[in-house]
Amino acid sequence: MANNGVHPFRFQSLNLPGLRHGITGRVPGLPAEGDVSYVTGPDGDTVRENRRYWGDRIGIDWRRIATAQQCHGDRVRVVGVTDAGRGADSASDGFPNCDALITREPGIPLLVVAADCVPILLYDPVQRAIGAVHSGWRGTVAGIIMRTVEAMRDELGSRPTNLLVGLGPSIGPCCYEVGPEVIAAWEALGVDPQRQAVLSRQPRPYFDLWAANELALAAVGVPAANVERAGLCTRCHADHYFSRRAGVGYRGLFGALIALEDEEP
Repeated sequence: MANNGVHPFRFQSLNLPGLRHGITGRVPGLPAEGDVSYVTGPDGDTVRENRRYWGDRIGIDWRRIATAQQCHGDRVRVVGVTDAGRGADSASDGFPNCDALITREPGIPLLVVAADCVPILLYDPVQRAIGAVHSGWRGTVAGIIMRTVEAMRDELGSRPTNLLVGLGPSIGPCCYEVGPEVIAAWEALGVDPQRQAVLSRQPRPYFDLWAANELALAAVGVPAANVERAGLCTRCHADHYFSRRAGVGYRGLFGALIALEDEEP
């Protein structure tokens, strides 16, 4: 389901009862073009207004958002009932030094932000558990999505075979030229012996972040049929998503949000 610049992108596989999710976009008519990050946003009030705008369209309360202070690593944190709103009003209050959040608590939206990196949303309909992951090339080669699946298994009781996963808009294999150090680090992870995520082009290789994360998910037991790609390259679609590689216009961040609805009493 494509983003038309006003409505959030949604995965078909995650349009399920009891679950709210969406990926925000770049909208010239909004303040700071809809930027949802305190790191890149011009001021706190603008970011709060944009979070409220997108939250209303996704159906979540932005004031209860939990966020991570992303660092391109492989650390995963469990969000508890007292963590509602952690990072909602200030970047400094988010979970430090981590790039993935998981929870079974209803009513606490998880948020990761990106501009070319892959935002990944996970849902376990059996255990009613969710996850949100920020996976750039460093996180991908470090196995951040594998660590997240393992944490959902060990901390929340999720079986990898039950997980539904959405890979959000990011820089695509069409545009992601990288250096040999990226390919070497990817190969060291050991999940892609056939180099399916590496495109041999001249003068430098291109890296397929979507295929890489799918291979990493398969390595920890998530069926390929459970993974949905947005298939939208942020550089090619820089009019609808922020992109560092595109290098045009305002340099903000879009967000991926997921939340369990409050259970009926």
